Amino acid sequence: MRYAIPVLGDRVAPRSTCAEGVLILALNTGRIAYEEMVTQTINNPFDLISVLKNFQVDTLVCGGNNRETRESLLSLDVSVIDNVACSVAQTVDALQRGTLQSGYGLLTRSSPLRAKAEVIPIHPSPLNPGKQSPEVASASPPIDCLDCQERPGLKGESCQFSVNRSSARTRSSTNQMLESAADISYETERVLCRVAELVYFFLEMKYKRVGIAFCVELLDQTRVLAGVLRRFFDVFAVCCKVGDSGTDQQGARSEFDELGLETVSCNPLGQAEILDRFGSQVNVIVGLCIGVDCVFTQASKVPVTTLFVRDRMLANNPIGAMYSDYYLAEITRHKADL
Repeated sequence: MRYAIPVLGDRVAPRSTCAEGVLILALNTGRIAYEEMVTQTINNPFDLISVLKNFQVDTLVCGGNNRETRESLLSLDVSVIDNVACSVAQTVDALQRGTLQSGYGLLTRSSPLRAKAEVIPIHPSPLNPGKQSPEVASASPPIDCLDCQERPGLKGESCQFSVNRSSARTRSSTNQMLESAADISYETERVLCRVAELVYFFLEMKYKRVGIAFCVELLDQTRVLAGVLRRFFDVFAVCCKVGDSGTDQQGARSEFDELGLETVSCNPLGQAEILDRFGSQVNVIVGLCIGVDCVFTQASKVPVTTLFVRDRMLANNPIGAMYSDYYLAEITRHKADL
């Protein structure tokens, strides 16, 4: 049996027609009898089919296929195992064990928990020197870019509050993040949703291990997100209720609801600790409560980005309040009651 695996980096390519090469394998009773990496870049169905024909492939193992690719594959007598989302090594191992099937790796943990992995440390920003003394604070004029009429920063010019950008970008990791962010924000060929931007940014930053700190109330959405991200990365998701009930060193504690039933409060310190043990290189917040997200961000040893914000009133779309006279009036009224 001869297999073809489109490859992107060290993983199965999420799209079979967007690959850096194709791994050709021949197995005999679970052992590799033939192995060759075809370094041809795959950009369209014709490139893929050419490789399949040349190497007389029996089975294509891949991520997703668009309609055009599926129609092209119908002309070949080739079986397809699709929706595979894991590393090439994991795929080969599953093939040898006879456990590979469509959907392999999508909604299951693709990497074991490690006591300590290569954690990329993050240090305080040079722009965050700490609290100013009262004398310095009183001597500094108040800053409010909202009231600025000239807005020289939009023209690339300096103002009284300007910080030299080159002096602020002293760390290579900071430079890489800003450049990657700029590549995405200046994208003109297609409009990207936030999840797509997240994937593009992580790929450009060459992250391999991604942590998700999620709220239990967004469990279903986190499952879908993890399934998407596992097409590209090793992903580990940790729930906000992780850990034992009762007060402990991770900060989890028990509470009682209105009916006297015990509930477990959030444990952001535990989430950060577990993701650190996993060796995540970047962490994604999904729906953590206000304040809990602050604690998690402070405790995380790697960069953190917030993808989804939980908002019970506005269907997880808090910016909607900015467009509603009703909610703005309600917010103002509640503030006056405090």
